Amino acid sequence: MREKTEQRPALPPVSDSRRHGGRFAVLALAALLAVRLPLPWMGAAVLLVIAADVEGVRSARAIVREGLRRTLLVWCVCGVVVLSLMGLGVVGTLALYPITYDRQQCLSGANTQVAKAQCASDFDRRINRLQSSLLGG
Repeated sequence: MREKTEQRPALPPVSDSRRHGGRFAVLALAALLAVRLPLPWMGAAVLLVIAADVEGVRSARAIVREGLRRTLLVWCVCGVVVLSLMGLGVVGTLALYPITYDRQQCLSGANTQVAKAQCASDFDRRINRLQSSLLGG
């Protein structure tokens, strides 16, 4: 005696826009969280931003190809732009790694407003010195 087994209907395939959009959202959220990490772990945000931007562009292309609403495309492009700007900020922080790391270490040990002001003053002085050496002054 063979029992009949009911076959479930196959699920419809997930569209490219949903797949890439979901990955874009997860990677963007991970990048937003990674930006809050202390140095040197903040560097992971650059990789996450690059991966999220790639998925965001793929999602935008899929939205256009599938003929979905333009508002989805606008939000997708805005997300890629904002994420890219955030990534540039992280790259700038990493480019000044020795100065920003020393500031981070100074602030982590500063318990008073005077100590925090001293950290800010040292940071500003080092940035000004770097700026004047780059501008030839």
